[in-house]
Amino acid sequence: MRLVLSVRVCTALFVVLVVALVASPAAQSPTAFERGWQAGTPATVTGLVTAVYGDDFVNGRSELAHWIRDERTGQHFTLEFQHDVPGLRTGQRVRVQGRANGNQLYLADGASTVTTLNPNQLPAATAVTGDQKTLVIVANFTDVNVTCSIASITDIMFTDPNGQSVDGVYRDNSNDCVSFSGTVVGPYTIDFPSTGVCDPALWAEAAQAAAVAAGVNTASYPRKVYVLPANSCPMSGYGSVGGATSEAWVFNCGIRRLYQHELGHNLGMMHASSPGNEYGDNTDPMGIYVIQKVFGFNAPHRQQMGWLPDTAVHVISASGVHEVAPLAIGSASAAAPQTLLIRKPDTGEYYSVAYRYPVEYDRYMDGQFFYRSTVHRYSPGPTAFNTYLLAGLADSETFTDAANGITVTQVAHDSTRALVRVELSSVCDPTPPSVSVTPAVQDGRAGTSLTYAVAVANNDATTCPASTFTVSGASPSGWTLSITPSVLTLGPGSTANAMVTLTSPAAAPAGRYDAAVNVGEGATASHAASAAVTYTIVGDTTAPTTPGNLRATVRQKQKQVQLTWTAATDSNGVAGYIVERNGVSVGSPASTTWIDSAWSAGSTLTYSVIAYDAAGNRSARSNSVTVTLSGGGKGR
Repeated sequence: MRLVLSVRVCTALFVVLVVALVASPAAQSPTAFERGWQAGTPATVTGLVTAVYGDDFVNGRSELAHWIRDERTGQHFTLEFQHDVPGLRTGQRVRVQGRANGNQLYLADGASTVTTLNPNQLPAATAVTGDQKTLVIVANFTDVNVTCSIASITDIMFTDPNGQSVDGVYRDNSNDCVSFSGTVVGPYTIDFPSTGVCDPALWAEAAQAAAVAAGVNTASYPRKVYVLPANSCPMSGYGSVGGATSEAWVFNCGIRRLYQHELGHNLGMMHASSPGNEYGDNTDPMGIYVIQKVFGFNAPHRQQMGWLPDTAVHVISASGVHEVAPLAIGSASAAAPQTLLIRKPDTGEYYSVAYRYPVEYDRYMDGQFFYRSTVHRYSPGPTAFNTYLLAGLADSETFTDAANGITVTQVAHDSTRALVRVELSSVCDPTPPSVSVTPAVQDGRAGTSLTYAVAVANNDATTCPASTFTVSGASPSGWTLSITPSVLTLGPGSTANAMVTLTSPAAAPAGRYDAAVNVGEGATASHAASAAVTYTIVGDTTAPTTPGNLRATVRQKQKQVQLTWTAATDSNGVAGYIVERNGVSVGSPASTTWIDSAWSAGSTLTYSVIAYDAAGNRSARSNSVTVTLSGGGKGR
């Protein structure tokens, strides 16, 4: 994205507009954001964003924060948003404009406050695999020390002889796709009191500096965990979300599940929730189940991480009774699928059904879910979302989604599998429509309008009712896009057409421009589709007409040859002429007259003229004229 105005002008306008935006009526008390904004000073910061989850297990709440380190000064800031939080991801490089007050950077609403500088450089989320080389740095405050020994923290992370290490549970749950190796160093004392300002980023920087001073090659560890004593932060720990490099903070050194939880955030997992409770899923360590042991992840998280092979996942498309093997056993040993997936038509999410049996690391989860089939709701795909535990079914117990005609019942179970009946009624399952554009690519001159025919097909099954689709568009800034009609009502299997007219600005430079046609139906997420529209602005490719009636007059006394000709014409105007003498360019007049003062007695000279326009197009050569010079004069 490029700023059209200068930085100085943009900053001034930004401050004026945003001060007006965040000002409160005199009769109201200012909000915390407004107080911070008013006390701050204008600031523009460029750097990499870190999205960090803070986990307050004591009070059952979490907080997603966004941190940025200024590339120029090295200062860390926490981004405070007035209302809307943009979808920032760990590793994005951005420029933010707001007001700084200490280590808080206040950003008012509006897209202009956050500019993404590397939108195409972040890789899509992929399966997490391989060894995660991790450095654990133990740091004390000036007034309090970590109570766990280096040896005990090493056991928690890497070497516990009883199989209760973080490395052990990740190896087991990932089918040996993921492991954690590394070392624990410290303790180092950093120059901060535990009662000071909560600033994990600054503490991490100080702890790393201490480790480097002690000879540790911190750069060789992509993942870092900071173990510190309890402090002024309201959270039990923090974990950056996703990314090939990560940081985690643990403020209670002896709770193994806290390490597992924050490292889960590092790998890209969000929370294991239940409806109405951020940490309400006791079948997954990304919830709040209060034990010190590590235990197994739920099926949606294992699938999100890419730890379940295709043979372990069965997508249900028809009613029937299905076997489900225990989730905790290795997939290679499973005699049946370990997860059933049932699409939730109204939202496009899925129900995930798994059998939790007290074996391996599932022995340590909440016992009330032993021998039960758990039902989760979640959204599969590259972007992580919370998972939601909806039910734990004992034999003969049923989960029902009446709106979508889905019923799940655990019929029976033993040590090797559960039998689960899935019933799907003939409820409509909306399917994305098809959208095609004819022609999809067109050329035109700047300032002209091009028309595209858009065909929309309703792909729903015949059991579905007719749908009313809204057709909208997105065009480049400054362009005009119109659609007629903008609403299409279609029955299943039907197709209708709309016309899109796209007009470019008269001053738009030559090049390719892309617009989009979007089709959707209200809140039905699965009833959405889009298609691309391309408009290529072509430059001036037409050459001027040929200059005519070229004449040469020899001025013997002045020792000059004067050329005149009839003007050429061009649809966008003639920019000038090129005069050739004996086939070599010797002049470029803007008018239809040119004088050659290079005189050589006895020489024979042949002249011609070419016209050219602003786009560089050249005409054919004019008629040629030849003159022979006589007498003395200066040489060339």
